[in-house]
Amino acid sequence: MLTLLVLILCFSDGKTCCLHFTELSLNDAFIDIFESHIEVKLILYTREIITCAQPLFTVNFVLNNEFKHTKKTVWIIHGYRPFGTNPVWLQKLTKILLSLEDLNVIIVDWNHGATTLLCERAIRRSWTVAEILKEYVKRMMVSWEFVYLKQYKTKDE
Repeated sequence: MLTLLVLILCFSDGKTCCLHFTELSLNDAFIDIFESHIEVKLILYTREIITCAQPLFTVNFVLNNEFKHTKKTVWIIHGYRPFGTNPVWLQKLTKILLSLEDLNVIIVDWNHGATTLLCERAIRRSWTVAEILKEYVKRMMVSWEFVYLKQYKTKDE
């Protein structure tokens, strides 16, 4: 529900706001043991909006005008985040991809869900996130030939 609220706030005043990856802490990981939830935020980057990410969908699940159906789309999905911090590699990888090719880059921010002290819980939740993403892709009505899922594993995940 909070994700939807973010989308409404970003577009309700007619101005575009910049989205950022959800920053959590060890405290949030501890709280998750008792109050568990998943929240998925889809953050869109293109060459035109490389410094000001926008939500992939606007109000009522309307696809953002910055998303171009004719471009390849790369999805970046982080993994388990025991401390809730922003993955340091995320912005670097996004900028490198956009410098190499004119793409739609979608960062799947599911930090609310990946941040927990219970690794097995995060692993189970990743399947839920996959089901959510499947529904989002259907709403996008894009050909699968333009969708590329990349896994990027680092020591901190």
